[in-house]
Amino acid sequence: MSTLATGCYTITNDQFSNLAYLPDPDRGSPIVANVPQDSNGEKWNLSELGNGKYTIQNVGHANYANTGHQGAVGTQISGWPDAQQFNIQETNVKGRYTIATTDSRLFWGFNDDQNQTPITLSNNGADRRNWWIFAKCSYTYVGPRSR
Repeated sequence: MSTLATGCYTITNDQFSNLAYLPDPDRGSPIVANVPQDSNGEKWNLSELGNGKYTIQNVGHANYANTGHQGAVGTQISGWPDAQQFNIQETNVKGRYTIATTDSRLFWGFNDDQNQTPITLSNNGADRRNWWIFAKCSYTYVGPRSR
């Protein structure tokens, strides 16, 4: 199974083909489904920490994907200034990954294919709604953003 290198990626749901998108810089804004718009809100900096653990930071708004401490099934993934570690592991299908909390081992997923559907935690890592495709992206750094 392959690991992902530190870098900029878009994160696309395997089942529904929607991108993970952070619409604004507000603390606690949910990360939602969106169609591709070539927006920095749909680009994510993955930082590999070792042992399959990563932080996931939005390029457009500089907030990190975060569920809070010990998120439960149904908890929304939101943008926060504080980093949270996630396990990212390849499934038995090449190029398809799960993103899971390190404490409760719950998986990012979508409940449906509608735009603006929030990413929530699920307990089923075998469900394709909870699988993700990472595609390398590039961006131009424009300097620090004020909050």
